[in-house]
Amino acid sequence: MAEVRVSGVSKRFGGVTAVDAVTLTFADGGFFGLLGPSGSGKTTLLRLIAGFEFPDAGALDIGGAPVARIPVERRRIGMVFQNYALFPNMSVAENIGFGLRVAGLGPAERRQKIAAALALVRLEDFGARRPHQLSGGQRQRVALARAIVTGPKVLLLDEPLSALDKSLREEMQVELKRIQREIGITTIFVTHDQEEALTLSDRIGILRDGKLVEEGPPETLYTRPSSRFAAEFLGAANIFEGQAGDGALTLKDGTVLRHDGGAVPLVAVRPENIVVGEAPPEGWNIVRAHLTGRLFSGATAALRLDFQGREIRATIAGAQPLAHAPGAALTLAFAPEHTVPLAE
Repeated sequence: MAEVRVSGVSKRFGGVTAVDAVTLTFADGGFFGLLGPSGSGKTTLLRLIAGFEFPDAGALDIGGAPVARIPVERRRIGMVFQNYALFPNMSVAENIGFGLRVAGLGPAERRQKIAAALALVRLEDFGARRPHQLSGGQRQRVALARAIVTGPKVLLLDEPLSALDKSLREEMQVELKRIQREIGITTIFVTHDQEEALTLSDRIGILRDGKLVEEGPPETLYTRPSSRFAAEFLGAANIFEGQAGDGALTLKDGTVLRHDGGAVPLVAVRPENIVVGEAPPEGWNIVRAHLTGRLFSGATAALRLDFQGREIRATIAGAQPLAHAPGAALTLAFAPEHTVPLAE
């Protein structure tokens, strides 16, 4: 396996800078998610690592060796594309063994490696089938087996689960993580799905307009984001703005919100960290807002509230009764440690 280092890499297409001086390290054997909205540069960065594009500036190393100008076929990269890119006229076994045949392996060795790859993705009995005879999840597994059968140093995944329905996508998340841990390969995947990134990744890099906004473990990025963009993009977040003080933010109505940071003009509070309509513990932050609606989604319900002319949200248990009509004033409380200071 191999560590991947991207150092000050930029890529332009005409007058558009798709990747702007990005520096990232993808740890050997880690599962790293590249997350961002459309046009953020995440797929371009993946293609630069793969060798489908060459950077205009910066350095790119795989396993300690510079590869910025080395073509894709010499990088020992395995890649799974969004549409799987399986050959329709080949069987599952032939699809998986295609790279082995190109590499010049003999029939016996190919059969052995194909059988091992099929077992790894739990498709031992599907080698003779054609892609059109498979479900979406099975085609995704075939594409994954084809990507890893040649023993690549790095596995790249370009939104590999986006074509699957919700239940199958969740099942394949578990399978992807199992396979990655079993073979221990350095894995980098692109997604626009925040939940998927949080579920799969050891670390996440959030991109915006070609720039790296934040990078770190998913738990840290979710619970302690340092920027407004990361807080709002990686899940729902209520942003409060006011006058900065040391460890406190004063809102326009005089309410003081305490937090554990320095003097910042913004703080974020996740909806699930807000307690609604109960007597809060001493020292908690308290605001008053007016209920505008309730959205039931099963295990939870999202409350929409008006606070000083803008909407904020709070999450309660779906079974929790709410004896308030729209327009009712509610007390919202949240702990200072859940009041996260943000850079402007």
